[in-house]
Amino acid sequence: LLQEFLSPVSNTRTDNYGGSPANRARLVIEAVRAVAEAVGAEHTGIRISPEHNIQGVLETDREDVTATYTALVDGIADLKPAYLSILHADPADELVQGLRRRFGGPVLMNTGFGTVTSREDAIMVLEEDLADAAVVGRPVIANPDLARRWQEDHPLNEIDQSTVYTDGAAGYTDYPELAPVS
Repeated sequence: LLQEFLSPVSNTRTDNYGGSPANRARLVIEAVRAVAEAVGAEHTGIRISPEHNIQGVLETDREDVTATYTALVDGIADLKPAYLSILHADPADELVQGLRRRFGGPVLMNTGFGTVTSREDAIMVLEEDLADAAVVGRPVIANPDLARRWQEDHPLNEIDQSTVYTDGAAGYTDYPELAPVS
């Protein structure tokens, strides 16, 4: 829902929550501030996906995207939230790095939704100082021992796509772990 407010394509409101980039960022800023007030900013984080363009929520005008997400980050940075997580295909992109500088706190980076973030992607993000941590979703779900598999160069379990975004434990808690080291 919050992503839909940020896009000028999906947010066609004409009140204080639509129109300009600052107005489209308003609801997201208010939501983050409300959560921070309720649980503490140190327990509050947000994931943003500038230029993600999924399910008709399009952000194709770079100038507008920059203005919208700059307004959002500027509107929450003073809270000093626990983290800002950014999903973007190019972590070195000036938009992404500009948002990181503006935020001033820990920034987590996920390099893809359409593609799986690999060990090499995660290492690159950290070695090139593009974020404070690399985020991996699907590999972690399918490999509860992902850190060990990556450290020891073990093969990864393949994710079962038929269980993604479904109810219940299947596909979330039933992937096998490596045998313990004796």
